[in-house]
Amino acid sequence: MNTFSREELASKKDVKELRETVQELIQSFSFTRETVDQLRMDFDLAREENPFNVNVWLKPSEFGGILKI
Repeated sequence: MNTFSREELASKKDVKELRETVQELIQSFSFTRETVDQLRMDFDLAREENPFNVNVWLKPSEFGGILKI
């Protein structure tokens, strides 16, 4: 078992910041997954030549938002 010095251990503040960052990543991933799922449905409808209006065209800013660039 390793023994760590006090300087090597994370402070409560560090742990709190890490938890907040992880929560942000989880929320971002959830939003991205929902967006990709919607795009899949839209492409499937377009491929099946469904008469309903499908939204498969994105503005560059929307596409960049999905890809996080």
